[in-house]
Amino acid sequence: MSKVMETNWKTVSGLWLMGALLALPAGFLLSLVIAAEPHEFVKPIYLARPVPIGLHALAGIAFWLLMPLQFSPSLRQRWPLWHRISGRIAVASAMFLGASALWLVAMNPPVGGAIRSANLAISGGLTMATFGYAIWLARRGEIARHRAWMMRAVGITYGAATTAVIAIPVFLTIGEYGGLASELDRWGGFW
Repeated sequence: MSKVMETNWKTVSGLWLMGALLALPAGFLLSLVIAAEPHEFVKPIYLARPVPIGLHALAGIAFWLLMPLQFSPSLRQRWPLWHRISGRIAVASAMFLGASALWLVAMNPPVGGAIRSANLAISGGLTMATFGYAIWLARRGEIARHRAWMMRAVGITYGAATTAVIAIPVFLTIGEYGGLASELDRWGGFW
């Protein structure tokens, strides 16, 4: 088997590319929140309470940097300890993403309507549930099922965060982003 096939480079690269589309806006948001600079891209509640959204953004960046590497068979085989440690950090980041999404929905004024709030709550809960189940399977030694559930969990997490894929082009094209598009954007990620 060639080196290219062993690394599963297409999957790893694809996940990093998707992650960059999401991590770059998270980094931008984080920089604005840290600097406490008002911007039309940043909801005022984030500036009023910067710690929760800042931690959510940091967890997302850690997740998107580390999780794609979990899909490299050669890294898993050559450095199993690294796979376990970085995987635990990536999963902890994902669990924090899910929990902080639930917290942000429950503790902040709505950042959208009922459709958006429901999606944030459902995607946060599903992220935590699927990663939790995948880890439970790994601890039971059911590695094939663990891998399948990790793929589902990553898919749910990426799907829930595809807002940037929809929001950025709309914002750049028409100069604003709101209404029905901002209500349905996260649901589009699940399809």
